[in-house]
Amino acid sequence: MSIKSKVLAAAAALTMAGGLSAAGTLSASAATPQCSQVSPACIQIFSKAFGTYASPGFIETVFLGTPAAGVPTILHRASSSDPAEDLISHGALVSQLYAAGMVSAAVNAHYGTEHAAQIEYAPYGKPTGLCAALATTAYQNEGLSLQPCTVPGTTVWIIDTADSPATAPAYFPIVNGSTTDFAHPFGMVIEGNPAHRLFPQIKVRHLTGNPADVPDSQLWGAKTGVVIAADLPLRVGHSNRVDRRLREYRLAHRGGRQRGGDRESHRPLHRAEAAGTAREGSRGLRTDSARDQASRGRRARVGGDPGALGGRGPVQRPWPL
Repeated sequence: MSIKSKVLAAAAALTMAGGLSAAGTLSASAATPQCSQVSPACIQIFSKAFGTYASPGFIETVFLGTPAAGVPTILHRASSSDPAEDLISHGALVSQLYAAGMVSAAVNAHYGTEHAAQIEYAPYGKPTGLCAALATTAYQNEGLSLQPCTVPGTTVWIIDTADSPATAPAYFPIVNGSTTDFAHPFGMVIEGNPAHRLFPQIKVRHLTGNPADVPDSQLWGAKTGVVIAADLPLRVGHSNRVDRRLREYRLAHRGGRQRGGDRESHRPLHRAEAAGTAREGSRGLRTDSARDQASRGRRARVGGDPGALGGRGPVQRPWPL
């Protein structure tokens, strides 16, 4: 197996080493059927604070499913029909990634024997060349976003079992490959309950309590497979609020200005609080109102055909596949 076909397969290997059941027997998962058929198969990354291997609950997802650099990755309710949740892993030992020029000598000296991964966005199993990453060298509270997979350091995620041996191999910190603090490295974290917050972006923070007592918000699990996840009821009032926030986000990132009666200021996404549970995704929101059904159709057109997202050929890497 090549270096690129191995890495958050490394995380999957860790789950198997922990004696966990195969993905097909689990009760709730994600990844579209198309993504589950590619090699390496799609992987779902979930927070120990809000999910388990039997029921991951909320998993890492590309916001709005948009395949563009800078788009945040968030926690979103698991679904087997949302391509925004389709992520594939490429990995190896940190020492192998160092030999390929993807991590620094200091990172290799500290984590050389650990597994690491690049997590590539691949809607419907079609690679985009964009990975869940940091835009710059890790700093406190920096948010994850899509970045070109060829960027070294910031696109690499280390399965840091040594910093939480009591929970490994099932749950582990995921440390960014650009970290320069090895006593309390920058690891993935989620703030607040994703069931009650809109679009909670995954961030990095210094690990706390390591190695004896890392909080659940900084511990993660990873699994493969596709199983139908149950839909949850949606409150129409909450749906309208989600719809407005999606519209604000699109306008802000297109450099456009709102016109007409809706002139609310663009509050940060992480401040939006939800009164109920929504199924926001790249294909829109489920609601009973005719207006929202129409807007959902428009959102689907904005999302575009995943077959046109790129990745029809092999992804270009800084080393041979």
